[in-house]
Amino acid sequence: MKALVIGGAGFIGSHTVDALIEKGYEVKILDNLQKPVHKNGVPKYLNPKAELIIGDICDFNNLELAMEDVSIVYNFAAYQDYLPYFSLSLSYCSLLLNHLELTYLVLERLPHETKHHKT
Repeated sequence: MKALVIGGAGFIGSHTVDALIEKGYEVKILDNLQKPVHKNGVPKYLNPKAELIIGDICDFNNLELAMEDVSIVYNFAAYQDYLPYFSLSLSYCSLLLNHLELTYLVLERLPHETKHHKT
């Protein structure tokens, strides 16, 4: 079975990737490797058995590509609250609404029979 971990290069996402691979899943990671969180590019701690797709969840072409042949999606995409532009350009409410809309789009793209799968 193939799983997608959105935000899979982050702390929680990368541990989720490791656990899924340990359980025998094929795993794709979709992450934009945003600076300053990933200031050195692809983190060395990423599991080499995972397929890394560098892209933003807000780009629906990236999302479609990443979700191809996927049965399970874990969405850990997030803005880090210590980013310097966070309080200047985006409000918490707009970030939350954006995240909810993107989660809805992810769910809409999953085949119906996989929406209620338990891992």
